[in-house]
Amino acid sequence: MIKTHKGFFMHKTKCAPCAMTGRRAFTFIELMLVVVLVSFIAVLSAPRMRSAFNNLEVYNFANKVASLMRYAQSKAIAELKKVYLIYKPPLDKKRGSFYLAEDVIGENDMEGRYNLTVPVTININFKPSESNNAIAFNTDGGINGPQVIVYNNKRKFQLRAGGGIGRVEVTEFFN
Repeated sequence: MIKTHKGFFMHKTKCAPCAMTGRRAFTFIELMLVVVLVSFIAVLSAPRMRSAFNNLEVYNFANKVASLMRYAQSKAIAELKKVYLIYKPPLDKKRGSFYLAEDVIGENDMEGRYNLTVPVTININFKPSESNNAIAFNTDGGINGPQVIVYNNKRKFQLRAGGGIGRVEVTEFFN
């Protein structure tokens, strides 16, 4: 019997493996079993994690485009110049991109400063589809142009500007 610091008595006992070696530790087999179980769980959850990442990527990109639309609208109002948000579709397996231009499309492009490259896993469409790939932001806060559809194989978002200055709605479509 061992007396503790508070005056209590305890029996000193040892388990069978500890009695032989005199110390407590995990065996190699127990450690390997834990490693195998953790690896198995990681392998099973990896596809779901990738799917969740792709869904998050399309959501974040839709919000980035909405933010660029809000910025274009505020720039048009503040500088009293018409600003265009232009989508340049992908050419030769490259990724497409959004950029801003002032006044006339093709002149005074701000492509280098306000460029938003579309990730490979994301697709872009416009509604109505026969429209050009530009949205015009007027000096009075008005917006002329198509709605933007941002989607991948699982999720689809529609970006619609209107209802007030700086208001861009990001709405998710459910298939």
